[in-house]
Amino acid sequence: MSNPVKSKSLLGEQSLMAVNILPDIGLLSVRGDLLANFFKNAFQKVFISDFPEIRKFVVCKECTIAWMSPDELLIIMAPMNVKKVQKKLVAALNGIHSSVEDISSSREIFQVKGKNVRDAMGKLSPVNFSINEFKVGSFRRTRLSQVPAALWMTDQDIIKVMCFKSVSEYTLAILNLSCEPEGNVDHYSKN
Repeated sequence: MSNPVKSKSLLGEQSLMAVNILPDIGLLSVRGDLLANFFKNAFQKVFISDFPEIRKFVVCKECTIAWMSPDELLIIMAPMNVKKVQKKLVAALNGIHSSVEDISSSREIFQVKGKNVRDAMGKLSPVNFSINEFKVGSFRRTRLSQVPAALWMTDQDIIKVMCFKSVSEYTLAILNLSCEPEGNVDHYSKN
């Protein structure tokens, strides 16, 4: 495993940008035929929630459910609930071709916050961060400079970033560099 990384807040005249590492978060990767009714029914027995739409996430009572790919969902929750939820999902999906894996220890999640968050993230990823395209509730798997990452917007000024722990130091460094006030490009903030 990589060494723990530290975050910093960046203060600038144009805006306050902050990059923070979120405390331990529980993560389950759930794979299966997301279009099959029997899979959806089994899943809904556990969460009493609809699946998120493509490239979206939904917030439930105890967790967030994100669409990762045509055959994968990501469940984000408090770490103490992972084993309980995993056990319920495995039982509900019994006999259905699927997998429910705890990936909590292999991922790091950052929060990037500030009024120019779209511009900061746009310098690192090929995602269209315009206000009409990347809205609160949007979720994308993409690349962040040289590393694979998942991004989701929880508020107009907040984007969360998930990457592998093995590249967390690099990810933190590029996030902090992209948020430096003297590098602001005012591309998305003008629209």
